[in-house]
Amino acid sequence: MREATYAPGRPGMEHFSYELGSLAEIEDAARYLQDRGVEIVRGIGKHGPGENLFLVFKDPDGNYCEFYAEMVQVTPEQPHTARVWRNDLAAFDQWHFSRFVVPAPDWGPRGGGQEGQA
Repeated sequence: MREATYAPGRPGMEHFSYELGSLAEIEDAARYLQDRGVEIVRGIGKHGPGENLFLVFKDPDGNYCEFYAEMVQVTPEQPHTARVWRNDLAAFDQWHFSRFVVPAPDWGPRGGGQEGQA
């Protein structure tokens, strides 16, 4: 029941992403954006699915843009076994907001604790 766990609040895509090379580059990008008054929405964090680092900010048109790094790469030499992640804080940010450069949100798809866990 996707409707019960996701309420974007606006039409359109949620975000688009650009790959950076490392955590250090994401940290540099966060400082650059902050120095220029660009609104950072969430991050720096580390997602469970994909194991990628993330920083999300708003572009001048209000779209959410993400810088990411270190996403799991699936290759014949590096196979991956898919799994279903619980809809919990560890799936959203394995670092539990410890590296966020903005105030941590109320956790949950609609804010409000651990609601919506699978």
